[in-house]
Amino acid sequence: MDKPLRVVLNHAQLNAAPTGEQLTNPAARIVDPVLSTGARGYKNAMFVYDALFPHVPCSARGGNRIEFDRTDFRRVRSRRAPGADTQEVMFGHEGKKFALNQYRLMGKQPLETAQDAMMVAGIDLNMRTVNGTQDLIALEKEIDAAALATASASYDASNVMTPGAGQRWDADGSSPTDQVMEAVEVIRQKTAMRPNVVLMGGKVYSKVRVHEEALRSIRYKDADGGKKIAGKDDLAALWDVDQVVVGDAIYVDEDDAATDVWGNHVVIAFTRVGSVSMYLPSFGYTYQLAGTPLVEEPYFERKKNSWLYPVCDEYSSEIVGKDAGYLIRNAIV
Repeated sequence: MDKPLRVVLNHAQLNAAPTGEQLTNPAARIVDPVLSTGARGYKNAMFVYDALFPHVPCSARGGNRIEFDRTDFRRVRSRRAPGADTQEVMFGHEGKKFALNQYRLMGKQPLETAQDAMMVAGIDLNMRTVNGTQDLIALEKEIDAAALATASASYDASNVMTPGAGQRWDADGSSPTDQVMEAVEVIRQKTAMRPNVVLMGGKVYSKVRVHEEALRSIRYKDADGGKKIAGKDDLAALWDVDQVVVGDAIYVDEDDAATDVWGNHVVIAFTRVGSVSMYLPSFGYTYQLAGTPLVEEPYFERKKNSWLYPVCDEYSSEIVGKDAGYLIRNAIV
């Protein structure tokens, strides 16, 4: 059967439907290496879940995850006398079972759209369709991760704070910095690690970047008063963390109402950003099946007069070190 080219479909494909039959199920599982490689290298900058749940490759679709708690920081006396036994130490412990979830959608590219795109040079409709489909899967990944990270039940009570009316980050006289520093100290006392990331919802960022504390901080740094509003780097410097991350993603429900994925919440955490090992202490990880996401070989559907691009991802975001995270719920009204 005819196959779509990797850059722009040629005129013969655009002006005549392919003659081959729809692929059988076994054949449809053949992976398209070019599109799969492109899919793995693509990331929508709007999605930030991996700041709390960095990816680690997983060779199986399930197993026991490694969890971390205070025992990973317990003092072990390593001094020994000649001939005495040597102490044995382990890092992390085998925790709850995890199972990867499969997410699969098919992107549709009508032949008419491909024909119109031929009028504009340089359009890669194949990759555009794959990336758009992947964005929908990634949005679900973002929603699931945010629901996990912003749920009080995911933490011990000592690692959750809900500011009162006068303490909220949009209230005059409140101190977001004091609350972040309190979170830092709680995490440090439990893990001996200082958090390296603060993730907040988009609405929270809009308020805190014009909070008087933030503005005083940048005025102190900028004697000429040239900068009038704090940015993410300014807040990171104020709170002494590696990065401040803003979750701007929204989703639209059946009633066409928009909802902020990360809500009005703030998560402070120590996490192994860029880690490739699940054996290092961290707030969270995304267990990602090795080789995903993948794009199966596209096929032509005569009834729809369209190319179909099956896109598949398999993963599970998990909190593996809840002591290394702290939640400020409803930081603003």
